[in-house]
Amino acid sequence: MLRHFRSCLPGLYTGIARLHQHTMLATSLVCIALILTIAGATSVRAVYTSPTGGPVTMSPSPGAGAATPYPSTIDVSGLSGSIVSVVVRLNGLSHAFPDDLDIVLVGPSGQAVMLMSDVGGATPITNVNLVFSASATANLPDAGPITSGTYRPTNIGGNDTMPSHPNLPAGPYGTALSVYNLANPNGIWHLYVAEDDSGSSGSLTSWQLEIVTIDLQATLTSVPSSVNAGDPLNYNITVTNAGTDPVANVTLTSAIPANTAFSLVTPPAGWTCPPPAAGASTFSCTAASVAVGSATFTVQLNVDPATAPGTTLPLSTTISSATPEANTENNTSSATVTVTTSANLEVVTLTAPASVNAGENVESVTTVRNNGPSFAANASVSLPLDTDTTFVALTSPDGWNCTTPNVGKTGTVTCTIATFTVTSVEFRLTVRVKPDVAPGATVDSTATIASETTDPNTANNTRQATTNITTLADLALTVSDEPDPVSAGAQLSYTIVATNNGPSNASSSRRRPLFPPIPPSSRLPHRMDGTARRQASATSVQSRAPGPVSALVMQLLPCASGSSRAHPSARPCR
Repeated sequence: MLRHFRSCLPGLYTGIARLHQHTMLATSLVCIALILTIAGATSVRAVYTSPTGGPVTMSPSPGAGAATPYPSTIDVSGLSGSIVSVVVRLNGLSHAFPDDLDIVLVGPSGQAVMLMSDVGGATPITNVNLVFSASATANLPDAGPITSGTYRPTNIGGNDTMPSHPNLPAGPYGTALSVYNLANPNGIWHLYVAEDDSGSSGSLTSWQLEIVTIDLQATLTSVPSSVNAGDPLNYNITVTNAGTDPVANVTLTSAIPANTAFSLVTPPAGWTCPPPAAGASTFSCTAASVAVGSATFTVQLNVDPATAPGTTLPLSTTISSATPEANTENNTSSATVTVTTSANLEVVTLTAPASVNAGENVESVTTVRNNGPSFAANASVSLPLDTDTTFVALTSPDGWNCTTPNVGKTGTVTCTIATFTVTSVEFRLTVRVKPDVAPGATVDSTATIASETTDPNTANNTRQATTNITTLADLALTVSDEPDPVSAGAQLSYTIVATNNGPSNASSSRRRPLFPPIPPSSRLPHRMDGTARRQASATSVQSRAPGPVSALVMQLLPCASGSSRAHPSARPCR
């Protein structure tokens, strides 16, 4: 237990001599001692010179009178908080007729208590040590003898008039030491000792004050000026017992502002902090006893990632106990934190085939992610098409609004969303490589993500994949005749079609005949002579898109009955 003792050593008061008997002797107040006692530790003593100076004497006088000095004083300074209790110690009290003693203690704010009056009867006392405490159970005896011990202030026989003094309030005086409670302990304490009769002498070696104060303080510390939405808000609470004694049944209550949620609190030893209910606006910690000194709580709140930038988060904490305090202004501490936003957007992956044939489809898969901590406002994903490709199809995630080029056209795919949460989504884009793209060329798949929210790392906002182009042309010939079947003597037409089934354009740097020449003198099989209306060798393949390349129609004309010929150079029918 930490206690402050104020001591006058060896202050001596001499009671007023009874009429016609004794000469008074007085010695002065010599010193004030402040004793700090910590349980289990050695006391520390700081000695202060009494403001009343050296010894003084009092001449004999008839009737009642004041002791010397009147009053004896103790100057208390440096204590924090307000008074919880005051204990008064009278050390080495001697008197020939204690029933005549009247002793009043006046605090710095003018509160007065009659410590003893009209007690002890006529039994002399020598060097008794009296302790006056509100927690005592015994009163001083009326008829004596008075022995050393702890007592409640005792006044028997009603009010006694004290010799006047500027700092002594008028009576009557109470006996409750609680009159000092909640008062400021700092200042000059006055002890007034007087006799209400004469003829006896007495002395007081010294007197002490044992003052217990309470001063609980709570301070928010390490509070950042700003925090990103979605980030944890970390700060500390320092609680201080600046009083003289441990304080029982202490509660610390702290705010959980809107747009935040309780995460954790790490209390100092002796404190318990149960987690608050979901959605609670405060959390509380309790301690059965808080020792003198300071201790620190570490607090973490989670800031809602959807919180708008510029929002302020009001923090506050309050410490209280069952013991009243006069000054509660330092029991509460407040601060505000401003919310900022930051969203680390990333194109995580972009996959596309390593190679395709000109004229074939390319499907790219793009995964984008908001790494947080904040939600991204008005996010957009851009997927520009390579100029050698045309749009085919797009599969986009729910909630995204996408615009695309028309099918078969080139351009840019753009997808937007008002709020991109801390998550990842996937886009599937299908494009077709133009069939005339030369082998060895490349087409690029590109993805870029952006938003209106500050991005701390824009280096990961774009990704690209490259696809190599090869070519494949599937050429085919089809031959058809008409009519089929054909009657003897009828004209027969053959249609021969060359087709590029793709997917790429068919190309060649040289001409090559599709059919061998059919000279007019050629003899047709099956004993049928005829002529080709056009020369087949005139048809060739250069560079053709998928589809029909060329066609040849060959007509065979039969001989007339008997000996007629279809061509002058044709051989006659047989």
